[in-house]
Amino acid sequence: LVTGLSAAEAASFPVKPEKSNDYEAGVRTEWLNRRLIVNATVYDTEYSDFQVQTIVPNILNSFILTNIPKVRSRGFELESVAQVTEKLHATLGYAYTDAHAVDYPVGQCYSGQTVPATCTGSPAFQNLAGATLPNAPKNKINMSLDYKQTLPFVAVDADLNATTFWQSAQNFSIVKDPGTLQPAYGI
Repeated sequence: LVTGLSAAEAASFPVKPEKSNDYEAGVRTEWLNRRLIVNATVYDTEYSDFQVQTIVPNILNSFILTNIPKVRSRGFELESVAQVTEKLHATLGYAYTDAHAVDYPVGQCYSGQTVPATCTGSPAFQNLAGATLPNAPKNKINMSLDYKQTLPFVAVDADLNATTFWQSAQNFSIVKDPGTLQPAYGI
């Protein structure tokens, strides 16, 4: 974000400054004598002139920085931590994100895109309104269990941890290139 520039100075940059309006609300709670903590947050952010890196097709697939006229990102997060026993703790988290271009009438096409109904003009472009932003999976879930045990006759504590993570599919490029789609996965 470039601030404090005159209109002439700002016009000399290849991209416009990014601006946003953010709204967020959250609740932090403690239950059962602090043995259970539950937190929740909702958010809504609207961007104008959102800056995104994209590929210029057929020019050795060079990357450029460009603006998307209007973008919206909204969602919620839920996280909890529970002390199941003195030695066992559990965590659970969930995040939902809807991050997409609201207005992007002249988006780039991807290399090899041949569908003329969606990628037209010279140079070719497509309307990417509604396209999901790069690196923005809609759903993420994480869970873990942590168990601590003092080992007898040894001055060492054992700490056993099991963690799992899952996220829905995401695309690494806003241009809807099927070659940059990462399917949903869990670890």
